[in-house]
Amino acid sequence: MKKNIATKILSVILVIIVGVVPLSDFAGMVLPNYGDFTIKAEAATDNVYGYKISSAGEVTITDFYENTEHDIVIPTRIAGYPVVEIGDNAFSNAKNLSSVVIPEGVKIIGAKAFDNCAYLRSVTIPNTVEMIESEAFFGCQTLTDLNLGTGVKTIGNLAFHFCSHLEEITIPKSTTNLATDAFTSCSSLKRILVSEGNTVYSNDDHGVLFNKDKTMLLKCPSGFKKTSYTIPNSVKKLET
Repeated sequence: MKKNIATKILSVILVIIVGVVPLSDFAGMVLPNYGDFTIKAEAATDNVYGYKISSAGEVTITDFYENTEHDIVIPTRIAGYPVVEIGDNAFSNAKNLSSVVIPEGVKIIGAKAFDNCAYLRSVTIPNTVEMIESEAFFGCQTLTDLNLGTGVKTIGNLAFHFCSHLEEITIPKSTTNLATDAFTSCSSLKRILVSEGNTVYSNDDHGVLFNKDKTMLLKCPSGFKKTSYTIPNSVKKLET
């Protein structure tokens, strides 16, 4: 009986409040739980970003509205909550975007997050990012300045496909799952380097990518210009 009364009182209060205050002001707010009566506003927008707030109080950016911006620094917090993910397609086709700084605290860069940002030249990825999903930077044709940070564990399929101005990439020590097609059609890519201490991957003096013990040749960079190359005797398999 008491729960029913409390629920009815709360309902009346909400009706009064909603009539005065826009629902968007309640984005991310968790109201008290009276039995089965729980309200949570998860999706919201501001002037620049669309976003959603998880039940754990963490923000995923879902949209980017200011397509006139050239250089952006993504905030570490939105609506008071930490930004932990750049969602799928969040910045896709942002034609005017030229540089992006992703903040510390972000863990995931979603599929096609920056797909076809044709004039994106510079991306700063923090050490907290652990996953770069499939096609995250697909078709970023002018990308030349890329720092993957030190925490990336997974780089998905076609993550940097057709980044045709990228000349060199360094795979972090932390990376244990690298799709072999992550850097396809990168016509200027001359060297793929692997940070010392990586337990899964390695490179030779020419910037060719191998597994750790060099028994498998994984990737010869698309911009490799040498007229001849001797495959090490240790190689038993060529990745196709």
